[in-house]
Amino acid sequence: MPELADGVMYNTSFVYDHGRLLGSYRKSNLFFAEVGKITPGSQFKVFSANGISFGVLICADVFRDESFLEMKKMGARIIFIPTFSPRRQENAEEKFKRDNDIFVRGARIAGALIVKVCGVKSEYKDFLQARSLVADHSGVLYRVNPDQEDSPMVIKYEASVPVN
Repeated sequence: MPELADGVMYNTSFVYDHGRLLGSYRKSNLFFAEVGKITPGSQFKVFSANGISFGVLICADVFRDESFLEMKKMGARIIFIPTFSPRRQENAEEKFKRDNDIFVRGARIAGALIVKVCGVKSEYKDFLQARSLVADHSGVLYRVNPDQEDSPMVIKYEASVPVN
């Protein structure tokens, strides 16, 4: 969500538990198109609900190992990653390789379960592919099939949370 604070704009994820605001996290690693428009956040955060500690990384935060290392250091057992995945000209094998290179690798670095939640193509953002997934150190546990990337859906997936 865009957040205007102190006269600058942030890309912020607000975290709630049953309607109660737990806090927020501001994206720290900006894409080139955001530089000069969005202000990067300055700290990683971990939250707790139902006895489970979890963190949030936003979109391009996943391109820095430091993001996953900080989540590990802070004790996150699950990392939620809200993101927009721009559509690329690539086949399923290339997409799956990228998922492993970024998200499975991130799960290994952090020792956490990764839950990537993607925005869906719309009239406003017709360049998106909804490539949500769940991954852990062993691989991708669930992913949206390539032929469903334009479909809005609610995903329910049960997974074991790593013990720190």
